[in-house]
Amino acid sequence: MTERYVVYVRKNTPIEAFAMRERTWGTMLQMHKDRYGEAWEEHLKPYEVVAQGLSEKVAEGLVELISKEKA
Repeated sequence: MTERYVVYVRKNTPIEAFAMRERTWGTMLQMHKDRYGEAWEEHLKPYEVVAQGLSEKVAEGLVELISKEKA
């Protein structure tokens, strides 16, 4: 089974892009839900998922493209 990746951005100045395994992303979301309770969505508001289900190479390329575009 091939690992799938999520690409997300932190919407600050400058915008930063990151790639993460989907299962790691899910674990991180659950951790925030456990830690912050109902406020977890507010805590993650600066972040936005821009793509899911990508191969590692495609995810890395998208991160690089976003980084170049926003530089």
